[in-house]
Parts: sequence; C-alpha cells; structure tokens
Amino acid sequence: HRVSPMEEDPRAPGPSVNKLYFPASVFFGKVHGLPGPEEVEYPDEDLCDKLVETYFERLHFLMPILDKPSFMPRYRHLMAKRDDIDFIQAEASFISVVFAVFACAAHLVNDPRLTCEHPDDGGSGMIYYERALILHYISHASIQVSHVQCFILMSSFLCSVNCLPQAWLLVGQAVRTAQDLGLHRSPRRLAISTTDKETRRKIWWSVYCLDRMLALALGRPLGIEDSDCDVELPVAVDDENLGDYFAGANLPQKYPSLMTGAIALTTLYQIAGRVLRQVYAIDNCKDVVDQERRIELQRSVEELDDELNKWCNDLPATFRNEAVTDKQVSMGAVLCSHYYSVLTTLHRNFLPVRRDQPVLPKSTARAVSSARSCIRLAPSISNVVPPSHHLAFFIQHLFSSAVIVLLYAMHCPDPRAAATAMDEAKSCLTALESWEGHWPGARKCKELLAELTHTAEAAIRNGNGETRQSQMMPMPPPVAPAMLERDKANSQHNVQSHFPVTCHTNVLWRYSQHRLQRCLDVLSTITTNRHNRRNTME
Repeated sequence: HRVSPMEEDPRAPGPSVNKLYFPASVFFGKVHGLPGPEEVEYPDEDLCDKLVETYFERLHFLMPILDKPSFMPRYRHLMAKRDDIDFIQAEASFISVVFAVFACAAHLVNDPRLTCEHPDDGGSGMIYYERALILHYISHASIQVSHVQCFILMSSFLCSVNCLPQAWLLVGQAVRTAQDLGLHRSPRRLAISTTDKETRRKIWWSVYCLDRMLALALGRPLGIEDSDCDVELPVAVDDENLGDYFAGANLPQKYPSLMTGAIALTTLYQIAGRVLRQVYAIDNCKDVVDQERRIELQRSVEELDDELNKWCNDLPATFRNEAVTDKQVSMGAVLCSHYYSVLTTLHRNFLPVRRDQPVLPKSTARAVSSARSCIRLAPSISNVVPPSHHLAFFIQHLFSSAVIVLLYAMHCPDPRAAATAMDEAKSCLTALESWEGHWPGARKCKELLAELTHTAEAAIRNGNGETRQSQMMPMPPPVAPAMLERDKANSQHNVQSHFPVTCHTNVLWRYSQHRLQRCLDVLSTITTNRHNRRNTME
C-alpha cells in the first residue's frame, strides 16, 4: 500500500516497506524546461463549469473514476484560488485531472469558444489534453492517485480522437502507477474513509477494463494478471448515495444503479481477459496446432461462450430493453456493444476462410450472428454513446463485423440471403458517415469498407453462374439478445442461411475472397497477443 518508493506512506496498516528501498541519494527535481502550474491558462470560468457539468452528465457514469461529491468542492476551491501561486503549485496533480476532464468533455459541449479550424486534429480537447500532460509532468515527482485518474482520462480522450496506440501507452503508465500506489490490493485495512476506499476500487477496475479493451482492440499483451489482484469490486451504489449507504441508510431503488452497469462491464472484461489468455495465446495461434491442443482450445471456447451467455442473461433488464432514462440507455448501449465485441472476438478465429481450416459450426454461427447484431446496433449507438473510448472501440468492431458479413455473403449459395447480408454490410457505410466530424477515423474506415463492399459485389455478380462444390452447415436465424431494441420486429431478421466452407473456383471470386480474407486475417492478428500491430483504421 505504498504512496511510492520515494515516500513514507502514512496510510499503510503496518511498518512501511519503503525503508527497504534505502535512502536515495538522487531525488526527482523540477524539470526546468516546463512552465510552472501557475502559468497554465484556463478557459473562461463559465466554460470550465460547462465542461465539468457535461463530463459528469454524459461520461462519468460510463467510467466512474472520480467521486463527484468530493471532486466538485475541490474544483470550486481551485477556481476560486487560481491566482494563489502556493496553492496552485501544491495542487498541480489535481489540476491535471481537471484539464483531462476538460479534454474529454470538449467534444460534447456546443460552444463557439471550442471551435477550431482543424477538428480532425483533436480540436480544443487536444489543447486541454496537452495541458493535462504538462501538469502531470510538473507534479510527477510525488506519485498520487490523481496521476492514475489523469492517465485514464487522457487515454479515453486519445481513443476518442483515434489515437489508440498512444492511449495504450498511457494506460500502461496508469497500470504501473496504480500498482505502485497499491490500488490492485484490497484497501480494507487502510486508514482512509470508506468513500476513498471505494474511489480506489473504482479507479483500479477502470484501469483494468481500459487495459483489456485496448489489448483486445490492438492485439497488445495484457498489462494486468488477475492473480496479482485482490481488490474487491465496488459496491453497486452511485456517487451521490455513497455517504448514506455507508451510514447505514436504507436506499430503496426502483431501478438498478448505474454502478451496477459499470460493475457488469468489469465482469465482462474479466471474461475478455480469459479469452485473450486462452484463445489467443501464442501457442494456439500458430498455423499448425496439434490435435490435442485443438481439442483443448475448442473446450475452452465452449466454456467461455457459456460464461458470456450467462453474463448476458444475468444483465438487468434495465440495461437490455427496459431503459427509462437517457443514462440507462447509454449504459445499455455500451454494455451491448462490448458484449458483441468480446463474443465475436471469441469465435472469429474459427471462421472457415481457408480450405484447410477445421470447421467449428457453432463458432461460425456465433461469429456471424454476433457480427450482424453489432451492425443492427449501429443506428442506436450513434445517438446515445458520446465520443469516447467506448465509441472508438464500437466503430472498430463495426468494421470487423461488416467484413465478416461480407465474407458470409460471398460464401452464401442463397441469392436472397446473400443480398440481405450485403444490405446489412452496406448499412455500416451510413453509420460511419454519420460519425464523420465526430471521430477522426470514420472517413478512412468508410472508404476502406466501401472498397471491400464493391469487391464483394463484383465477386458475387461474376460468380453467380459458376458451379461450386461446397460443404454446407446450417446457420440459425441471426437474432440478437434484446438489448436496446425499441422495435423488435424491425431489428430481428428471419433469414435461414448456410455458410459454405470452400471458395468459389472463379478467378475473380478467389481474388476477392483473398482480399477479404486478408482483411479478416489482419483483424484477427490485431487481436492476437503475439503481434504489436496498429489499428487498421489509423
């Protein structure tokens, strides 16, 4: 439970282990090339208030790393004492969190003072991000919880402007800093308030989730091992009710708290971590896998699929199809999008895209059905999920889902089913176009998907008259879990279809199949821990 190896920890329950680091002869000093925290320029005070208010209204409940009841008094005190140099110098780490909040909220506030000439460069949010980063460096000599919060917020912002690899680097620093502060260990014995203990838990599990989200999106190694952590999950109580909850008050609730959704997201990414550890382990991703390992891999996939089914079935109805408030709808959309992402990732590597590839009918059916469900979710996502890491990961998954559906359309012998699949893939183009100007990678993503769609259409047109021998396997109707479906009759499709295994013999068909297969291979490689490749949409 260290503060850092440099300092004594007054909150440690026993003798400080920092003595074993021995007194240092060299200490962190001031970086003279950086400005002082008192030199940082703030937005107008009313704009600051608007940014903070918007952050807590639109983003905070989706990544609850701040305790609003304690944050707001500190923020107001800061705004009142901005001219007090001694105070500002002592609060540099907290000020870095404030500017990181400004950065995350800048995309969401409609104010002419936030307008810039080149919004694709990150807009005004990038200015606040850079100031938060400088403030972090200014205060880095004394590691604090605020530094972890700042790293998380800056990582979320970088995802929102399509800088996922850079976000992954910052999350790595957040992981190490959090572990240095002991956030991965249970805070029960620490001499701090129960609210502070809860905040530590929330921060740790937010770092945990973001690390796994980025590992899944980029194919990077996981930074956290489950067996190293014994910190409890937070209680399912929202910030404003925590004080009453710990005072023993009865808190009748008509609907599950938003923290219930945040905890559900954490448990989903605990499963996602096992998917990456087991299914995408280096030994399981080799071109040739022995029979015994293949059988064990299939067993692991079945078990993980059961875990995901149970997670989905246990999700409160409020976050599936009975949302009442805007925040519940937003939380439900986030949970739904991440569920489809993890489910597709689990089964995607088993799609039969090569002649010599073993066929797993259930995995093929699950991957295609999950991809189609993700596509049907896109129109809802655009209206309820704010620009953030959640939106960035959904758009990336939407692209990979479209590729899977295009492959399905090219393999499908039923012209009507193939046409339906093509229409589903094309609908992604409309969704991506709606995100242009809101997420910098949307235009490139749309252009690449349009090219792949034209290629698949040409292959289907030229391949319709050819004779092909293929092994069929039945596919279930692609009906998704009832999440965010206001009109089930319009969102569920009743298309009975088949997914052939072998490729068409037509040369153009084979060429097109190769292009889409290579695209899917790249997407699968992105998810594999053995590669450090960048996002296809960068």
